[in-house]
Amino acid sequence: MKSGKEKGQIFSIDFVIAAALIVLAMGMLLNFYDYSSNEAKENSTQAELNAIALTASNLALENSPCTLTGFDTQGYSLEGCSNANTAIQGATKQDLMIPEGINCNVKSSDPNGSNSLQMVQCNQAAGTQDVTSIQRNFVSPAGGTIDKATYEKCVNGSPATCPAKKVLQVTIWK
Repeated sequence: MKSGKEKGQIFSIDFVIAAALIVLAMGMLLNFYDYSSNEAKENSTQAELNAIALTASNLALENSPCTLTGFDTQGYSLEGCSNANTAIQGATKQDLMIPEGINCNVKSSDPNGSNSLQMVQCNQAAGTQDVTSIQRNFVSPAGGTIDKATYEKCVNGSPATCPAKKVLQVTIWK
């Protein structure tokens, strides 16, 4: 006869394996959540920096458009033509709508990188992980003026009449 008080195992091997699997699954889930939230934060920061850099480059080029002569009656709007080399030298972060806490470097150069001209230097050198750089191509005619005849000669393949090609580089970082 058996008595009503039988002894048994408190922790069976099945229970220990099941508990270990549950802990492992929870750890993997938390790791995935942490990775996803960090990735979302980095994407948000990068998108913010891209928007700031694009706005700054637009302002730098649009604040000093080329003066067009001979285009008046035809409704021309010459995009990518700017006298930006002289227009924003000495500009501040506020002129380019770059918020406080964001560092920047704005320069223009020839397409091959020569004749680099520092236009705006806002704070220390870049050295952090959150960096965005935008390069914008533009032309910069001598004196900031381009007439219709010169423009047409340039378009028709006479490179001697073309305005100087330049690259505006805007680097933004936190």
